[in-house]
Amino acid sequence: MSERAVAEGRLTPPGTVHVRDFGPVPLLEPLCYPGRPVTSPTLLDGELLHRLDPSYPVAAGRVPVLAVGSNGSPAQLSHKLARASGVSRTVPMEPVLAQGLAVGLSGHVSRVGYVAASPFLEPGVRGSLLLTWLDPDQLALVDSTEVPNYRRVFLPFGAVPVARPDGSRPAPEGAYLYVNARGLLGRPDGSLRPTTDQHALLTQLLTESAALRGLCGSDPTPRGWLRRASETPEFANGATQLLEREGLLVERPDFDRFTPDPPHRDPA
Repeated sequence: MSERAVAEGRLTPPGTVHVRDFGPVPLLEPLCYPGRPVTSPTLLDGELLHRLDPSYPVAAGRVPVLAVGSNGSPAQLSHKLARASGVSRTVPMEPVLAQGLAVGLSGHVSRVGYVAASPFLEPGVRGSLLLTWLDPDQLALVDSTEVPNYRRVFLPFGAVPVARPDGSRPAPEGAYLYVNARGLLGRPDGSLRPTTDQHALLTQLLTESAALRGLCGSDPTPRGWLRRASETPEFANGATQLLEREGLLVERPDFDRFTPDPPHRDPA
């Protein structure tokens, strides 16, 4: 167990597992998107996952980020952090409930071929998300993996209440959230398309669109879709453009009123 992990929080043995035992990496196995999330307070420490005491102290300098989609998968997050030299792979993570925040699908196809998740506001819905605590270098790295398909906003918990399962508030004012910059994926009638597993989603899209089937060539199946994505760098952009041309993007300006950073507070 690393000294970094001990410094980050109070660890509760023997709750330690290897990240590879927690599920596949969606960037490597796109059909498993969004990956398996943690279900209790957990410390990601490189390739290890340690169970945390719920009252763990978060290190100074870290900021709260609500994870939507694969950023809530420790396997995915560990993989992203490992690709950057000099960036810490230690991240506290905990499940939270967000009132009025729902999760749909982005109106773009990722470079590896999966269609990623994207949040939107929906009164009366209570969404289950993960709160991650990132240091500045980790935040900059995650930013680089999200732009230009997403933009980061600061979500005040006064506007969208977020709480731990026991009802306590995990951060004093709010948290960062990556929101869609392209539009959400909808149906031909303009309604939002619900989240589902990637195999079912890609099957639906290919069944509904002859143009998307044509993009896959001789194998218009989810496996064929992903194979073309892996072999052809232009595939993701071409599929994204087709989604837009076929009228499947739904504009939702839900987060336009939120700023990129927390509101400035003058000293008392």
